[in-house]
Amino acid sequence: MLVLMYILAVSGGSNGRCLEHEKQALLKFKEGLIDYGNLASWAIEKDCCRWRGVECDNRAGHIVRLDLHPVFSHADHDGFTWTPMDGVISSSLLDLRHLSHLDLSRNQFTTIPGFVGSLKELLGNLSRLLSLDVSNNNGDMISDNLEWHSGLSSLRTFKLSRTNLTMAVYWLHSIKAHPSLSSLYLQDCQFPVVDPSSLSHINSSKSLAVLQLIDSIVHPSTFPLLLNMSNKLTALHLSKNRLNGTIPISFAHMGSSLGNLCKLRTLLLNGNYLNEPLPVILEKPSGCVKGSLQVLDLSVNQIKGSLPEIITRFSSLKELYLDDNKLDGALPDNIGNLSSLAVLNLARNKLTGSLPQSIGLMSGLKVLNVSSNSFNDFTSEIHL
Repeated sequence: MLVLMYILAVSGGSNGRCLEHEKQALLKFKEGLIDYGNLASWAIEKDCCRWRGVECDNRAGHIVRLDLHPVFSHADHDGFTWTPMDGVISSSLLDLRHLSHLDLSRNQFTTIPGFVGSLKELLGNLSRLLSLDVSNNNGDMISDNLEWHSGLSSLRTFKLSRTNLTMAVYWLHSIKAHPSLSSLYLQDCQFPVVDPSSLSHINSSKSLAVLQLIDSIVHPSTFPLLLNMSNKLTALHLSKNRLNGTIPISFAHMGSSLGNLCKLRTLLLNGNYLNEPLPVILEKPSGCVKGSLQVLDLSVNQIKGSLPEIITRFSSLKELYLDDNKLDGALPDNIGNLSSLAVLNLARNKLTGSLPQSIGLMSGLKVLNVSSNSFNDFTSEIHL
């Protein structure tokens, strides 16, 4: 009986009946789209709770989830294929007042003027929205602000990519001030320069735990501000953002900021152009972050120098990626003190000498990759 109730909750609404005004809102939304068959079931089924991508509340029949990413078709030699929808996102979606999850990803929307414009005036209508995904849209969207998302007071997860935000001068302000946002994913976006004084009166976020900003165009002066977004951060992903030079240039006061991130477990800075000596980089994080960090990825940069003994102060480290850099010298004899380490990737550097015997004491080590270096040992990759 419990299993049956769960199936009903996931697949449809109350007794197979959706609410007429919500059905009409969806049909009006569909009118603005070229759906290429993705919404074919919307013309066949009378009950909108049975439509593809629609999930209704089990009790009242309200639409609570709308998942409109394209239908995946058969796999070919390049993998799965799909046909994205395009058109205009109608503000009729704002009539779905009980909506908690909205996924419009992997489509081809170029702008969302009606939706965003209406949100600025009718923010309360989507006050129950917990997750909003407009990522991986092939149309390269444009938005002149992000203030509208601050009014979605219950929003916890927000995903946005391929969007020109160069006119959204207060984008960081609206994120920092959001009352409930816990996970933010931004990819392949363009951002304007942020005036630090505009953030001085805004307290750090009390909810933001995951911040991913990758493969985007961001002014270097913005990155220190990201470190002060929230002291609740557990994951900070800043990969492929064209960061160059030394970390102090790109991350003013990085040490003190990172030192206050006592819950930080994942720090990804891979795929940039950082060229500072590794010993200097590892000295910067101070305080409790050395004890909390579990994953550190500095791969595919231009970092030089040797792996210093200070690395063993990162006592909780489980994964360390330093591959594709310009590291040289020998590995420290005490590297075996990293007893929690499961993955160590040092491939494609200029490291020399012999592998320290202490590596054999790393009981949790599963993958050791030291290929394409100049070690005396013949072993280049070990799966333990």
